[in-house]
Amino acid sequence: MPVIMLPPADLEELPGNENVMSPELYASLKRWISERGFKQAVLVRPLGPNRYGLVDGLHRKTIAIELGLEQIPCEVDASIKTDEDARLARIAMNRHRGELNLTLVGASLADLADAGWTPDEICLSGFTAEEAEALIDAASEVSDLDAVPAPPPAPEEPQEAKREWPLELVFASAEDLQRARKFLKEMAGKGGSLAQGLIEVMNAHEAT
Repeated sequence: MPVIMLPPADLEELPGNENVMSPELYASLKRWISERGFKQAVLVRPLGPNRYGLVDGLHRKTIAIELGLEQIPCEVDASIKTDEDARLARIAMNRHRGELNLTLVGASLADLADAGWTPDEICLSGFTAEEAEALIDAASEVSDLDAVPAPPPAPEEPQEAKREWPLELVFASAEDLQRARKFLKEMAGKGGSLAQGLIEVMNAHEAT
């Protein structure tokens, strides 16, 4: 694939980024690029005349902008034609480095499934069919955990306006995600949601 030099600020980003990098690792990468230069090309795809979309290398692109680099090496893959192709390539490449946010991975895989991708095609991401199914299943229920209502105050306390608190859970592996979902469903009881299961866990913890 050809490698060309492009201004990092001009690379159009695909929404979301499943790869999580700690502040320490980010600082180390920034120091490496600052001292030794930009050694690894980012992966891009053509979007039109003089337009390129970033597929892989968001952290490197961000660091390049922070360091004031005018151009960076970009590997152009014309076979990546759609946003879905780009998401799959990004997940597959990030799976082998950094730490994946499985919540975002599940949402991306769910988008691919909604777009008509088959399980075999989704497995190109590097996840097995069972792992991908679990991540997609969890993504369909994640809205239950996005806004968990705060426990109601005791009767003798003044009533406060109902508030909702966003909650994001990050799991290290698909197996951990499956175990957590199973446990929360058991806590919620038959027909209960994951959010109800989480509230039951919180109430049980407060009672001990």
